[in-house]
Amino acid sequence: MIRYAPEARADVLRLHAFQKKRGAEVAKRWRELLRSTEHKIAARPQMFPPSADGEARKCVMRFGRSVYVVYYVIDGDDQIIVRLWHGRESRA
Repeated sequence: MIRYAPEARADVLRLHAFQKKRGAEVAKRWRELLRSTEHKIAARPQMFPPSADGEARKCVMRFGRSVYVVYYVIDGDDQIIVRLWHGRESRA
């Protein structure tokens, strides 16, 4: 089951708001891509490579010319999305 850490929930809201500025249809497609990515992670959580620090795994979502990176950890049968960034964002 996919769960979200509080920071990741804030990331989703922030990134979705950015897409809404580009248009309702764009935001809808972005949200659908996120749901599809959640299903991929849930179905095969070990499929995606570990992050550079080894503390999480990372799944790359391609949306048009943009790239989004989903960081998640595996906790038993759950996958917890801990952060979600646009590929060009600072991760500080």
